[in-house]
Amino acid sequence: MGKLIAVAFCLLVSIANADELPEPVRESAANTVFVQDGPYRGSGVYLGDGLYLSAWHVVENNDGRKITVTKPNGDVYSVSILATDKESDIALLESVDKPAGGVQVASDE
Repeated sequence: MGKLIAVAFCLLVSIANADELPEPVRESAANTVFVQDGPYRGSGVYLGDGLYLSAWHVVENNDGRKITVTKPNGDVYSVSILATDKESDIALLESVDKPAGGVQVASDE
């Protein structure tokens, strides 16, 4: 499973750096992150303002160990668990660092 996630992450990095793709696609890929919680790995998305959305099952076994997120450009940030919802399988993670960017929420306009 870890190899599959690594391959998917490499694909996202190449998409984020592909000049021929439409800007919204590159921006979306640039905000996708690789989440590492000890032996547990998964993906997530950078929401902006130091907040990341990932899956609860990625961090469910966290017992205080360091969690990191890696952006496609290689930047790594330490994060902590802000909130989780097991039933929805979501986890909200927060870093002290607040890198620029984040997903843009679509409007109905």
